[in-house]
Amino acid sequence: MSERLSDFLNSLQLDPPASDQQTAPTPRAGYATASVFAGKGSTNYAVGTLYDIDITIIGSKVGISAINQVEVRKIRSSVYVGPDQSRDQFIKAESSLDFHGLAVLENVRGSGRRSDAIRLLTATTPDNTPVYELSPDWAEGEASPKLLPAPPHCRLLLDLTTEASQVTEQFGHDLLDYSRTLKANGSQLVVTVTPRIWTPCRVLMKEYTVNLVPREAKLIVRAHIALRGGPSALISWLDEEPLQGLMAEMYARQASPQEGVELAERLLSARFEDLGLIVDAQRKWEKDIHDQLDCRQVGWADRRILLITVAVLNGAASSAIGTASRQLARSLGHTKLPLYMSLESEGWTTRIRAIDAIAKDDRTWLNLDKPGLDWAIIEWLWRDQPELHQPFLDWVAVLTRSPATRLYADRLAEVLAHLTRVYRSPEIFDKMFSWLKREKGAGVVECQLAEDALAKLLIDDSAGGLAQGRMWHWAYRGSTAAIAPLARLCAGPFGTKLPQVALARLRHLEARADHPAASIAVSKAVRFLAGQDDLRPLVTNKSLEWSREGVSRRTGLLALVSLIDSRPDDSVAALLVQDAMTDVQMLLLLSEAWLTLTTHGDQAEIAEITRHWCVLREEGRLHGATVDRIWAASVAAIVREQPKAAFIEAMTDRTRSEMLLLSIRQMREAVEQALDSPILGESNDAVLTEQSQLVTVEVDAPIDHSGISPSQIDAIAEEPDGTLGT
Repeated sequence: MSERLSDFLNSLQLDPPASDQQTAPTPRAGYATASVFAGKGSTNYAVGTLYDIDITIIGSKVGISAINQVEVRKIRSSVYVGPDQSRDQFIKAESSLDFHGLAVLENVRGSGRRSDAIRLLTATTPDNTPVYELSPDWAEGEASPKLLPAPPHCRLLLDLTTEASQVTEQFGHDLLDYSRTLKANGSQLVVTVTPRIWTPCRVLMKEYTVNLVPREAKLIVRAHIALRGGPSALISWLDEEPLQGLMAEMYARQASPQEGVELAERLLSARFEDLGLIVDAQRKWEKDIHDQLDCRQVGWADRRILLITVAVLNGAASSAIGTASRQLARSLGHTKLPLYMSLESEGWTTRIRAIDAIAKDDRTWLNLDKPGLDWAIIEWLWRDQPELHQPFLDWVAVLTRSPATRLYADRLAEVLAHLTRVYRSPEIFDKMFSWLKREKGAGVVECQLAEDALAKLLIDDSAGGLAQGRMWHWAYRGSTAAIAPLARLCAGPFGTKLPQVALARLRHLEARADHPAASIAVSKAVRFLAGQDDLRPLVTNKSLEWSREGVSRRTGLLALVSLIDSRPDDSVAALLVQDAMTDVQMLLLLSEAWLTLTTHGDQAEIAEITRHWCVLREEGRLHGATVDRIWAASVAAIVREQPKAAFIEAMTDRTRSEMLLLSIRQMREAVEQALDSPILGESNDAVLTEQSQLVTVEVDAPIDHSGISPSQIDAIAEEPDGTLGT
């Protein structure tokens, strides 16, 4: 059967009902069930649908999410501190937005560019104007604004501060073209960049680029206290010691706005007599670190090993900390001493008192009056003892295997994630990937530790882009031994929050899965994402998209099989059919999926899945009429060209009878309707000749559930004038 005729038959059978056509509503940020362009129930998935404030553009590498309206309102009001020292730069940015629809804010990470960007985008718009953040996934190719959407009447923010974002001078030229499109559509874009990333474009984009200096920390603290309704006395404390000295320090080193907010939060719950502790906490306990760790003290190695252990396992059982400290000593090359030697040293209470820790309820804590001291110690160790990086990471892995400390795996994962956020260290990523490859045997706990840490990092605001870039490289060219754990990471918060990015990694994992365990893990991840109500259209469409591309056809076919296979315990086939009952777009997607698989897939496997669908259909566990509509295109294509196809032969007699009669009925209707109108630019005579050769049968007889055999199918195909009776 010709491809054109197949398309024509499908269009006759699957016309969307009029009720599915909806009017596009006005965008509303934070409204989880609305659509930005086409409505929740719209069939126009090619444009974009808002999924829990995320617009997923099918077929695109760019996600869009609405910035929380609460954050926008705060920045529009008292929490925002204007750039008094660079007011001319702010005015330049405003003018650039007005005349070109584009402004670029260049500064280092943590300088407050995001707040400046949101302020710029909302300064002259109504209070309820939504601001959307673009989230491009450029790991698979060169970054290019050509991939970015240009929706009408929107305010857009694009952050290019992650290490994964690499731009060229051509990026600047493309960005100018993109800004002209935005301007024509009544939209505006602010791009935030770092000096390192923006170097190739700085000269070209000089007219659009501004550098807003960070605001004085005291102003940030004042604004945040006022926003939270704090007493005026708190603000007066800023002009008294010890806060006055701290303010001067923060101003001299251009402290980030986030530091100012953290200080304000501490002050809101503090007493005047606590100001000394607050200042020490803001300085990350420099004096304590110096006294305990950062000075030369002969014979203090055991004491410092214990301090580091307590910091890492802060609040753990005292016995676990004792065991862990001995393990750290061995990791650092300390001679293994017999356990009885501990009786020659001071008791536990005395030992921990020396490091400013306490024991309570059989647990050991660092001084509870010094919040953040544990993280300050861990950061000092990584920053000032680089030769201990690998022994430290190896020790953390040992703790996950030890019965005494494995209960604290989540704390250990948070330690790794915290160090990665602060120092963005390649060493930690490399070590975690080496653990991911040890999924079997004794290495399973290390693999789980790496998964837990990466799960936190992949959706982290500061380190997420870096972690996602690393994961792409691992999926694309890393060891195949890590495929299963990487797939599991896609089937978690990372996948639900950033489905486009997760699917891009799953595509490469599917293509490189070289053993059953890896293939099963990838299939489970695909089904997990498809199990989310709002993501099923995206996952199905992406799988079909892959199957149409020559280089990734096998990957797409495997993903489609994962979706339609009704045999696994976590199958989503029933959910897909249920969606297709009321959603024309899903019906079309599933119809194309089956047509693709019956044409290009593993026919033996498709036959097994078909048999199972038939059983579920006849038991009423899959909606029969919907299954018939899904299969109609596949049956119509096969009857003429592959009458002995495994897909048809695998059906039960009852289902085969009903599907063949339905297909014949459709083809006859196509012939009758084609009499009155030309089809696809061809003459009626040519098309009708082809159609009349396909089928001239009687279809008025009642359906006989006794079945139609494959030999009868041959007769239907070979005898165009034959009649199918009961």
